[in-house]
Amino acid sequence: MFEPSILLTGVIVFLARICDVSIGTVRTIITVQGRTVLAFVLAIFEITIWVLVAGTVINQIREQPILVIFYACGYATGNVVGILVERKLAFGINILKVLTRRAGSEIADYLRGKGQPVTVFIGEGMKGPVSELYIIRFPEIIFDNPLASM
Repeated sequence: MFEPSILLTGVIVFLARICDVSIGTVRTIITVQGRTVLAFVLAIFEITIWVLVAGTVINQIREQPILVIFYACGYATGNVVGILVERKLAFGINILKVLTRRAGSEIADYLRGKGQPVTVFIGEGMKGPVSELYIIRFPEIIFDNPLASM
């Protein structure tokens, strides 16, 4: 069906696109966090891979248009891999801060019952005592409405 050299080139294009798009996803998160040196280094690798792969596909597009499919599939797969890598490295952990005058303990107990870590601080607001809840975002935990039963 395909010559082995074309298939090999396609697989290399596919794998290289996974690498450069994954690096780009992680680099974007790191850039937003202000980690400029690491973002700079990752950008060098990302663009070097991209230029080499794009050049290869563009130079062979008339003779081997199938390379465009490998290129596109590598890009799409790279997005997914980049997100999975970011989750494993936890660069983008979000912390939700909730301030409440009532229901602090109830919310914390509910979330802890679902396996969600919560740290509670008691403070003094302008109109009296408040609870400040720090909740680390774990996307795999599914929340219903904790206030519905209160």
